[in-house]
Amino acid sequence: MISNGVDTERFKPNKREKSEKILLFLDRLSTRKGAQFLIPLLYKYLKENEDVLLIIAGKDEKPPLIPLLKLQKELFRLDGKVRPLSYVPNELLPELCNHAELFLMSSTIMESFGITVLESLACGTPVVSTKVGGLPEVLKHGGVATSLRDFPKIVENMLSNPEKLLEMGNAGRKLVESEYSWDVVGKRIENIYLKVMSGG
Repeated sequence: MISNGVDTERFKPNKREKSEKILLFLDRLSTRKGAQFLIPLLYKYLKENEDVLLIIAGKDEKPPLIPLLKLQKELFRLDGKVRPLSYVPNELLPELCNHAELFLMSSTIMESFGITVLESLACGTPVVSTKVGGLPEVLKHGGVATSLRDFPKIVENMLSNPEKLLEMGNAGRKLVESEYSWDVVGKRIENIYLKVMSGG
């Protein structure tokens, strides 16, 4: 099995100092991706920490989630703490991944790989994900795979330890460079073709 690859020249660390700590969900807004659970799970932490902002971004699907996310934001009184975005242009993805302290992957079912997770890791941004599909295997030392129920606790622990965040971010970048860069993946594909052509 050969995985997808990541353009490590495009997705690379480019961190800048800022006043806010960003939690980022960036994927298709499909119900199986679990973005609809993030505001109910994290609202208490967001309210208690003025410098933390949750961004939920991605192309909306059916049933649409953006209206629900906006309603949740209103119900939990999180104006200024949650930013639901729709489709983000491809050229802005590396900047958005770099802008975040933590990338959140809340998939509930059928997550075979998670290319957005790798793109985040390539930018040196650690990931908190569920234990669905191949996510735990992809993360390794670049993040934490846990249950949705434990997202608030894990997020709080990670954001309160900047040194650990940096360590995990560096580990995630090294992982992508060694296992998932297009140079590495391309060589694996080439080797299979050569093996088949030689009758091996």
